[in-house]
Amino acid sequence: MTGSAKFAPEVGPFAAAIPRFSHGGPLHNPTELPSPLPGRPAEPDPRVRASLLVQDRAVNLLAGVVDAPAQTVTLPPAARDSFVMLVSGGIVITGKDGTETSFQAGDSFVLPAGAWSRWSQPGPARYLFVAADSTGVAAADPTTVVRIDPGVELAPSAPPPTELLLSEVPQTMGRAAFSTTDQRFAAGIWSATPYHRKTILFPRYEFMHLLEGEVSFTAPSGDTLRFVAGDSFMVPAGVECDWKNDRFVRKIYCVFRF
Repeated sequence: MTGSAKFAPEVGPFAAAIPRFSHGGPLHNPTELPSPLPGRPAEPDPRVRASLLVQDRAVNLLAGVVDAPAQTVTLPPAARDSFVMLVSGGIVITGKDGTETSFQAGDSFVLPAGAWSRWSQPGPARYLFVAADSTGVAAADPTTVVRIDPGVELAPSAPPPTELLLSEVPQTMGRAAFSTTDQRFAAGIWSATPYHRKTILFPRYEFMHLLEGEVSFTAPSGDTLRFVAGDSFMVPAGVECDWKNDRFVRKIYCVFRF
């Protein structure tokens, strides 16, 4: 993993390497930030509490959990792509053309780099986020917030390379709701039939929220982490682990490649 990456401590080094994003309870090691989207300026200067679970200063990536009070702020255009998954409360994003898009608990969206928006919360909200400096222009209209539909129809996608598999080749399906033209920052829905992948150094940052099924990751030490439907977590670049899902999985994902 990159030398400047830091991960929130949990129970054991492997658990710390693949952090779980809490949907409830107190924030881990909270810090106060001046924007509802960490790393992105806001006007006026609000205050939110955030647990920064993954930080990589080399690529200016942040990921974690935010508890934010009721607020209405303006987010000027910024060279930063941001993914948000709302856990509780509600958020209304108003675009520069006046179009309002409402999000409730369970919804997720991307606010692309270059988008001007008004962020409104009628009450407190908790949300999970991934934010990174933009590496390319948005493939879609960069001025528009992009909703990620968990029920969208998926299309066949490339399975893992056969040389990395310890099982039969799975059937994988996916649909990117948002992607930069260089495909380094992307978010959408993905699914796979059961398969087992060899231990590798994970080649990207990937946030995952399991909609169906379960998956396990095992380190060379033998330590294993298991996640089930409803869990949210991130596998950072450079973590050494396998992947095994004994049942069909479907997930929301947000990836950052570098």
